[in-house]
Amino acid sequence: MSGISSLIDGTLNGAAGLAQGREGTTITTFVISLAAGFILFAVQFGAFLVIRNYLWAKRIYQPRSFLVPVKQRIESPYNNPFKWLFTVFKIKEDPVVLEKAGMDAYFFLRFLSMCLKIFTPMAIIIMPILIPLNVKQGKGTNTISGVTYNITGLDTLAWSNASPAKTSRYWAHLVMAVGVVVWVCLMFHQELSHYIIKREDFLNSLGHRLKASSTTVLIQDIPEKLCNEEALEELYGDFPGGIRRIWINRDFTILVNKDKLRKFYENLLENTETDLLRKVARQSHNAKLRQRGESTQEAPVQVTPEVRSKVGQTLHPARPEMGPATPAACVRDLEYDLETKAAWANFLTPKQRQAMRIPKDRHAAAAKIPLIGRLFSTKVDTIYYCRRELARLNKEIEMETKTPDAYPQNLSAFVQFNSQKAAHLTCQSVADTSPRHMRRRMVEISPGDINWPSLNLSWRARYLRLVAFLVLFTILLFVFGLISFFTGILSRISTLSGSTSWLKWIDSLPPWLISFIQGTLPPVIQVILLSGPLPILLRLLTNRTRGATTGQEGERSLQLWYFIFLIVELFIIPTISSGLTSIVEELIRTPTSVPNILATNLPTAANYYFSFLILQALSLSATSILQTIRLFKFYVIGHVNTPDSVFEKLSWTNLTRIGSNIPWYTTFAVIGLVYSTIAPLILLFMLITFSLFWVVIKNNLLYCVRTGTVDGGGLFFPSAINQLFTGLYFMEVCLIGLFFLVRDTQGHVACAAQGIIMAVVLVLTILYQIWLMHHLDPLFKYAPIRLEVESKALLADYQGKRETGSHWTNQETSETVNSEPPDEAKERLNLSGNIASHTQNIEKAHTPELSTQYRPPFWERQSSHRSQDLQAQQREDAKSAERILARLNRPLDEARLAHLEKKLAKTEAVRGSALLPRRKDIEAQMLDDPISKIIMQHNDELENLDPEERDMLISVAFMHPVLRETRPSVWIPTDELGVSDDEVRRTRELSEDVVIDNRGAYFDLRLKVQVGKPPPDMSEFALIMAEL
Repeated sequence: MSGISSLIDGTLNGAAGLAQGREGTTITTFVISLAAGFILFAVQFGAFLVIRNYLWAKRIYQPRSFLVPVKQRIESPYNNPFKWLFTVFKIKEDPVVLEKAGMDAYFFLRFLSMCLKIFTPMAIIIMPILIPLNVKQGKGTNTISGVTYNITGLDTLAWSNASPAKTSRYWAHLVMAVGVVVWVCLMFHQELSHYIIKREDFLNSLGHRLKASSTTVLIQDIPEKLCNEEALEELYGDFPGGIRRIWINRDFTILVNKDKLRKFYENLLENTETDLLRKVARQSHNAKLRQRGESTQEAPVQVTPEVRSKVGQTLHPARPEMGPATPAACVRDLEYDLETKAAWANFLTPKQRQAMRIPKDRHAAAAKIPLIGRLFSTKVDTIYYCRRELARLNKEIEMETKTPDAYPQNLSAFVQFNSQKAAHLTCQSVADTSPRHMRRRMVEISPGDINWPSLNLSWRARYLRLVAFLVLFTILLFVFGLISFFTGILSRISTLSGSTSWLKWIDSLPPWLISFIQGTLPPVIQVILLSGPLPILLRLLTNRTRGATTGQEGERSLQLWYFIFLIVELFIIPTISSGLTSIVEELIRTPTSVPNILATNLPTAANYYFSFLILQALSLSATSILQTIRLFKFYVIGHVNTPDSVFEKLSWTNLTRIGSNIPWYTTFAVIGLVYSTIAPLILLFMLITFSLFWVVIKNNLLYCVRTGTVDGGGLFFPSAINQLFTGLYFMEVCLIGLFFLVRDTQGHVACAAQGIIMAVVLVLTILYQIWLMHHLDPLFKYAPIRLEVESKALLADYQGKRETGSHWTNQETSETVNSEPPDEAKERLNLSGNIASHTQNIEKAHTPELSTQYRPPFWERQSSHRSQDLQAQQREDAKSAERILARLNRPLDEARLAHLEKKLAKTEAVRGSALLPRRKDIEAQMLDDPISKIIMQHNDELENLDPEERDMLISVAFMHPVLRETRPSVWIPTDELGVSDDEVRRTRELSEDVVIDNRGAYFDLRLKVQVGKPPPDMSEFALIMAEL
């Protein structure tokens, strides 16, 4: 125990940093770290080059070539690795990546390109100048003015080797440092200016302006007396173009919980029915084998559907009535199936059916207690119970969604304007006299990105959650700090073996193994922990604990806090050398000692980052391009059972989260900036690191992954640049301390002038960042008013093109309308009439009347004609909501599928070589994939929709999802024995409130579920709803 105590005491009170004890790192230690990283890279990269060409791997390495909407698809890469690499370099970020992958992907890649632009000139200029100055006539192992130095290994190339007899050389370090600051600041301004141009193009694009999110504002913390359509219309109705719609948000927590329970029972019923069908198929197969082996044995009777129908007609047993899902009701359902000779009964006994436990009456809480809970529960048949529960929940939810006003308001609302200008002006204006009310206003929110539970939080709840978040974040920082503390011990294991008796055996290990343990294992362990569980925990904290309003807001919050975490864990803690307790005591006693602390510790920590960076560049890039985790999930632990889960697995494109990726590259860039003049060799590793990541990330963004469920417009990019200023500040503060610590041969301060100049540069850098953010920040968030003029011309041109081309499509439209049922044709006419009248109301509504008479408060004022028109439109929307939702949620029928497939064939004929390039056999199979065809048959572009269809989508865009979701359809596979058809028929007979189908799913020869058509409840607008 004394050895452990001395070990911990030595770390707390001296040499705590992981990067310390690494000064004088030998070439051998560095080469071992390099070899370990290269082996990891070679194995994974080699595996990627081999398996990416197989058809079964296309879903992992080329999903963006056939599993995304047509507009986003990209030509498949070459199989030849050299041609593939050349193609990756050849494809331009603008416009290819921007158009195919979106703004987030484009600026993700742009950030890596910016880092290469920053570090390439720095490496070309700084390394040839500073490294010779540090090496020539340096300290080394020489004795200068009676002082013997011991600078060896890679330290001879860094600041610490500069001789005290040559202090004038530090002017070169100053000039290089000032040059770095100027160059980086210029690059920041250039890149932010480019971002503003691209963001304005994005906001002004036709596809974006047609979205509901471009003209809709979320307003939170509305006073109760203002939280109604009349008051909000009076408040915002004078903005340009006026208001189009208002959605008052309500707390649907109870209804959402019921919907979660409904989805649980739907999923359980699908799994149980699929397992039942699989058991039946196996029993039938085994019976056939026994029949072949024993020819004298009578074969089991298989009842065909025709025979079953005749039996049912002769018996006419009483069908159990629909009621509560009780054990008695489940028993009656079983008896009915046995009496009517259900198809499954020819192969299985009732005991072979799956059962589940439900709580007994008035014992729901006791049934959840582990071990003894079984005493308070009873067994029921899973299928019968889930059918009845699903029917009950479907009916209850349908009834409750018809009366949404019965639920309490959460004092927030979505206000949709008729112009983008009005929406952005609303966010920039002061709304209420109270500082707490209506301060949170957000625009450019996609309906599919909203975190609906967070809308129920009051401003007090958000403040309390922020405090809880900060407490949990501090605890998490401390826990992972302990991990860094123990990896620091591992990095000094050879030095500790001499002072700790029970570690003497370490001296007997081979030198290469000790170098591997000290140089390779600590950063590998640290990165695994920091890149694995940590971002998951932080994402939970930002989205759940803190309550982010949207997924994009949560990702940007994660970007900030993850960056802070990595800076502390990867930069500050590894750099500390004088002990944790002594550092804290010194900072409390003299806070101005920060430059001296950094100046003392940073030069000797540089060698750690040489190994760290090369390991991360090689291992992380190889893991990312191989998609190791995705491969493991898809082929090892990705077992799926039901048609719904099979379809989701086969159609899902992997996501790369911006919030958990960008902080790593930002941290690497910060480390490179800090050490650019202190240890110039690090610039070489910066070029290697960002070059590898640029190739890997570009390949993944083009062919493999998406950056999120919705495009966030690249808002993370200015935040990442803002965080890079951290590297400049650390470099400047460290150099101030280093310059004042330089002594000549007489022991006098030799670089005071350089230190003062660097302090001035620090102040100027702070002022520059304040100026930069103050002038550019509004353009990051909001659209300039000037864009409105340009957008009107764009929309006019778009309308002109549609009118010009309308006579070509009139014939096809008339045929489509004629082929529709009469009710649907009437629905379209009524809906178009509503849209026309709505447009007239908008034109009449906004004629402001100037008056100097006293106007009472909103809540006491009678509704104006404009408000009454809006209310009339709201009532009309409410009446037509059920019809609109029925139209939007209607699945594709066979006739519509045939029509779309015919159009698809024409599209493929036009595209030709773009979708069927080189390896035609493989490419043809990819495009013949049923999931690929399903995706191509669905609408995915707002511009391509008719105005009435687009208005239908927008009219329900910001309605709570639980109000616009259709009943979930139970989807089971078909079988050759007719059992699946019989189960579908019996479920439908039990209740009309349960939707079930077996179209488009089947078992293969290995009894695995395969799908060939979209899910029964997948609507024609399913893909585009998420993009509104």
